[in-house]
Amino acid sequence: MARAPVISPSARLVEGGPLMRSITIPFEVLWTDVDPLGYV
Repeated sequence: MARAPVISPSARLVEGGPLMRSITIPFEVLWTDVDPLGYV
């Protein structure tokens, strides 16, 4: 068991529970607002 399993950030946030989701959802909304402006 030398290698740790690869966990996607989204899966890790889901494991974090509703608190983490309440923090990450505003970031997703922020990205959708920023993305069309060409910052990404």
